[in-house]
Amino acid sequence: MPSLNTLPKELQLQIAEYVREQKGATSNATATNRDQLGLKADLKNLCLVCKEMRDVGTPLLYKDMVVNVDKMNSDFQQVIKTTKDHSGLPHVRTLRVTRDDMRDPPPFARYRAVSQLLSAMPRDTLTHFQ
Repeated sequence: MPSLNTLPKELQLQIAEYVREQKGATSNATATNRDQLGLKADLKNLCLVCKEMRDVGTPLLYKDMVVNVDKMNSDFQQVIKTTKDHSGLPHVRTLRVTRDDMRDPPPFARYRAVSQLLSAMPRDTLTHFQ
């Protein structure tokens, strides 16, 4: 009996895309935060199944990234410093920076954190930045 890791890459990709479509793509404006978190959790779990599914699921997991600058702290900045070689960053195509409170500008450190994130990403990979 065939197992998941012996299926052709095309079928593995269809499985990963099916998981992604079940909760709606993160770029979907009507998707709720709960849907987006569920989608990310499902794709993450799929990537943990086996190496083959990790290779197929990682580009879908990291395709759309949303960063809330109000939730950035020194821990986030440390993560950015240690993940410059992170396998997911080359797959980010859409980066959206959000805020909880748009009335006041964020502290300078938050701009620095976004700058560090952008500098950690490979050049010419983003197609959308908000």
